[in-house]
Amino acid sequence: PGTAINKEICEKANVETTIYAVDSENSRYLDNAEVTFNCVGTVCEVGLTEKNNYNDYSLTEKLPACLNGELVVRKEGYNEGRALINTNQKSTVYITLNKKGNGPTQDFLVRSGQSTRAIAENLKKQGLISSAAVFTYYTKLKGDLIQVGVYKLSSSLSTKEILAILA
Repeated sequence: PGTAINKEICEKANVETTIYAVDSENSRYLDNAEVTFNCVGTVCEVGLTEKNNYNDYSLTEKLPACLNGELVVRKEGYNEGRALINTNQKSTVYITLNKKGNGPTQDFLVRSGQSTRAIAENLKKQGLISSAAVFTYYTKLKGDLIQVGVYKLSSSLSTKEILAILA
């Protein structure tokens, strides 16, 4: 789990949001999935999904108001799931998680001289990542250099896993 860069943002949580982590294979809600919220470089630890009043598994918490915030859901045995969200009003979000190792592979080409941003856009166009901005940010944060070549990638891989393959 991450730590808040600016804890004041996390402490000003006032917008109720319900989060469901959903297994992509059987559409069941997942218990004990860890939820974090990213807003303008700040990571807020939100909590874990648990049984609710409807015998489903979800997490209802207050989040800070944020345009283009990102919910991140992690569960052991699954690739992380992400969703962009505007938390200026009460909402319910369903985030689908793929079991690790699932998903067909496809060739992905990294050309000499390609920028990280161009690589991220191509990954998104091929359906390998959900957010080019998150990939670009994460690559710069890690300081990894992407190597030229052709790679076998799957949409079931997380951003972190794809970067580890490309670096």
